[in-house]
Order: sequence, then structure tokens, then C-alpha cells
Amino acid sequence: MQTALLVLILLATVPHLLLGGLGLVRLVMQFPAIGRRLDPVAFAQWARATDLGNGLFLYPLLGIGGPLATWAALVVAEIAHAPGSVTLSLILAAALAVLHSLTTTQAAPTMMRIDRAEDRAAVLMPLIDRFFFWSWLRFILQVLNGAALVWALIAVRAGAPPMAPALLAVVLAAIACQSILAGAALDQVIVQLPARQKVGTAAYAAYLRATDAANGRLLYPIVGLLSNATTIGAFVLALWLRAPLLESALLGVGAASGVAAFLVTRRAIPVMRELVAGAVGGSVGPLVDRLVDSARWRAPLFLLAFACLLATLVAR
Repeated sequence: MQTALLVLILLATVPHLLLGGLGLVRLVMQFPAIGRRLDPVAFAQWARATDLGNGLFLYPLLGIGGPLATWAALVVAEIAHAPGSVTLSLILAAALAVLHSLTTTQAAPTMMRIDRAEDRAAVLMPLIDRFFFWSWLRFILQVLNGAALVWALIAVRAGAPPMAPALLAVVLAAIACQSILAGAALDQVIVQLPARQKVGTAAYAAYLRATDAANGRLLYPIVGLLSNATTIGAFVLALWLRAPLLESALLGVGAASGVAAFLVTRRAIPVMRELVAGAVGGSVGPLVDRLVDSARWRAPLFLLAFACLLATLVAR
């Protein structure tokens, strides 16, 4: 029964952490650009190709699957008479999942209205502002939900040899950073890249200039450096503390994946600068192709690092 509980908590934790990560990236990079660097009409067309494209599959999979696994984990915890710390954390997570689902019932219909709305800024901006408001609330609840589930993940393994407090703190910081990168990478590969075929290369390049090349120039370096610092730091600390072999191995793979992703990203930076500098006409396509290839290489590396870090919490 404990194995089933552990699996359910993992199945609940992963979607919430990924949703929180990609939610942060959208709130920091995408929404502030609307009305400034990104025209509301252009955003609506982009949303129709992404949120209402492959997003119709990815977002419900994470947004519905996460809460369902959370509620199922709480039921199993009650049946198995799990320790109080496990049950309490799952009760909190289950309540947050209800609230998160309620915000989605407001945000999702608003996006559907954007899909049907006339392509005029005066019509679209009130809908975009409403979607932005509910997205902020949803993001906060997703982050809190993910934190509660990580607590449950740690608590359910209380009988195993404990991880050193210092190492646990560094691993949790690394998970927080990697969830942002992994969530954004998953969203980019599954939702955003296929949208390029719908909106066209020029529109896709304009979106990159307004988001990744604007606020993304601040967010990604900060999160990327913190992610590598904490992941490598966790690996070094595990070796110094002589942590169990499996724990150290997972942290080593996570650190190596993070470094590999950094090297891939480093090669993409000059390409993005060239795109921002004003590439036009036929020169835009090859630059975008190189950025797309970089994103496809980075995504599995970020996801692998995220998975390894999360696995250290249950591999003891």
C-alpha cells in the first residue's frame, strides 16, 4: 500500500511542479509583453495556435491529472492509515487542488472567448486582462500545491534513512529551479514549436523577440545559473557527506544534464542576438530553425535533470 501511495504522490507532484514552472515563465515573459512589444491581436492569434492547439492536450493532461492523483493519494493515505504528516500534507494539497481547479473553470472559458473574439485590441484586452488575473491566482495555487506534495513525498519516506538537512535544502532549491526550466521546455516543445507551422516563421520570430529576447533575457540566465549552481552543489555535497550511492548517482546525472543543457543554450545565445538585431526576410528562417533545434535538444536534458532531482527524495 505504501508503494501505491508513493507512486500516486509522485504522479501528483510532477504535473503541479511543471505547471508552476511553465506558469511562471508565461506570467513573467508573455503577459507583460502584451500591449507593449506584442500586439493584443498578435497574442490572440498566438494563443489560438498554442493554448487552443496542442495546449488543449497538454494542459488538461497536467491540470486534471495532477488533482486526480492528489485526491487518489489522499484516499489511499486514509485507507492505509498513513502517518499524520503525510495525511496532513495531502489534505492541504487536495484542498489547493480544488481551488486550482476552480480558477481553471474561470481561466479556460476566458481563453475560449479570446478564440471567438473579434481581432480588435479594444475587444481583446479586457479578455486578456481577465485571463491574466486568473492565471496569476492559478499559478500561486499550483506552486503551493507542488510544495505541499513535495512535503508529502518527503514525509511518506520518513521511515527510510533521512537525507542530511543541508543536502535536502539544496536539493529542494534545485528542484524549484529545474521545475521552471523543465516546465518551460515541455511547453515549448509540445505546444509552442508546432504552432510555428500555423502562425508562420515571421510571426514566431516576432513572438520570440517580444518574450524570450525581452524579459526572458533576465529570467532564463538567473534561473539557469541558480539551477546549475544548486544541482552541482547538491552533487558535491552528497559526495562530501558520503550519501548513499544511488542518491549521489542521481544527483550526478542531474548535474551532468544541467551542464549539458547550459552548453546547448550557450550556442543558441548568439543566434537569438542575431535575430533580435534585425534579421529580415530569408535570414529569419535559418535562425529560427537553429533556435528550434536548440530547444529540442535542451528539453530532454532539463526534464532528465528534473526527474533525477525528484527521484533523490524517494530513492533512499
